[in-house]
Amino acid sequence: INENRTEDLPPPPPPEVYADIDDDHFEVDDTLPPAPPDMASGDELKVDEFYANLNADILELCGRNPMEECCCEDFQPKFDSAGKFYAHNALRLPPQRSVKVHKKERYEPKQVSHVFSSLLKPQDDPEKVTKQHELLEVAQAYCVQVTHADCEEMIGEFRKVTNLSHEESHWAILTVMNLLAGKVPHIKPSLEVVGMRLNAAHECRSTGHDYQCEDTLTLNRLISELAAVTSDSQQRGHYLRDDLDSIIDIITGLSDTLSNAKLCVSMASIQQDNFSMVEIIAKYYQMETRWVIHSCLLHLINIICRLNPLAIQEFLYSELPQEMVAEMQQHHNDDARFLQVAQTLGVVFMRGLASPHKLSLIMDIPFFIWLLGMIENMAELNRLVDVDMMLALVCAYHLQHEDISQNPVTEALKMAHGRALLESALRFLSKHDDPTKLLGSNIEPKLNSVILLLSHLFDNPDTADLLYTNDVEVLIGIFEEFLRDLTRDDPLRKQ
Repeated sequence: INENRTEDLPPPPPPEVYADIDDDHFEVDDTLPPAPPDMASGDELKVDEFYANLNADILELCGRNPMEECCCEDFQPKFDSAGKFYAHNALRLPPQRSVKVHKKERYEPKQVSHVFSSLLKPQDDPEKVTKQHELLEVAQAYCVQVTHADCEEMIGEFRKVTNLSHEESHWAILTVMNLLAGKVPHIKPSLEVVGMRLNAAHECRSTGHDYQCEDTLTLNRLISELAAVTSDSQQRGHYLRDDLDSIIDIITGLSDTLSNAKLCVSMASIQQDNFSMVEIIAKYYQMETRWVIHSCLLHLINIICRLNPLAIQEFLYSELPQEMVAEMQQHHNDDARFLQVAQTLGVVFMRGLASPHKLSLIMDIPFFIWLLGMIENMAELNRLVDVDMMLALVCAYHLQHEDISQNPVTEALKMAHGRALLESALRFLSKHDDPTKLLGSNIEPKLNSVILLLSHLFDNPDTADLLYTNDVEVLIGIFEEFLRDLTRDDPLRKQ
């Protein structure tokens, strides 16, 4: 049978056949998903458009997530002349961003008063006339319609002119509106409505599906360009063309856009396609050999980990840590390179996650013995700031061994001279500070990393005598003073 033959099929019935069918005779099942939208001839139904019309229960059964929608839906409150204005104090700024506004008194020329009087009921009492004027202004404010998309459009245009971040632009616009409300009292209610919508859009965690987000488009374009560079194996091996400037522009563009975009937009872009951005960056770092590009990638990695701590785990289980360890050992004479790689490597360990087996084989006891020797050399050259950074790296790595006192760090201290490292640790402990803050990861460790390291040293008889008697007395004095400053129920006492 030829399935393509249609001439033998009967023609469809004319439209009038269905004219006498009454829809009321058919029962409607509300549990069924809604039908897809009507299509004109030649239109194609997109899958995402179909799933957008399904409820969350059906989507869960189908294994699909609902399309992300804006959670700050526009609304229009009813006007109540006796009630409180719904957008009252919407322009209030946080204390750290407050501005001093010299407010002006209301000034109404005779012409304006004549117009108002023609619109309102005649009143003999001047106070009642003023009240009617204010109610008219509030009523006009209720007619202001500003959506989430309008707010993002205003912030986007403001950023083009000022080159400010999304966060800074939001507060800059509110500051200008505060100044206007103080200088022009007649428009304050309308400005408060706009300010309320700006704040709602600012708090909304929508990532751009419901409005045109330029940052999302820019990030997708730049990561696609970086993926193309990573896949260009011929160019990496022979350098057929000078692509250094273009690659740096791609990486710095990613860094700037992630830093300046709205936080939820940046986080969503990092997590898109199961952290494909992290995978591409780690792969390209492994393949690229030029330091100037590595330096830009390290800066980008720091930004990603600071914005989205979930990316730390993805970096940890990639090839990136092994590459950074090898780079530290190969270029230990380049101080700037050595320290920047060490700082980024410390950020990767900040969540205290267990290292993968392949990384444990590289960051073993001989590696930490070598690292302790590097720290001693820095101390001899009076590079105490660099010693503190190395302590931050060691303490960040050691966070994963919270319940294991015998680990590569403590075992290396048995065999190598770690005097400079311990002196730096005591300095941080005396200040009640944690060296891992130097890494700039914005991640608070579960417990003080210096206390964890010293407690593990004293758990082992072979490392308990590393500190001199005077140092132990100083340490006891530090703990005594520290405990006196804590309340009885302070959780730090358990550390």
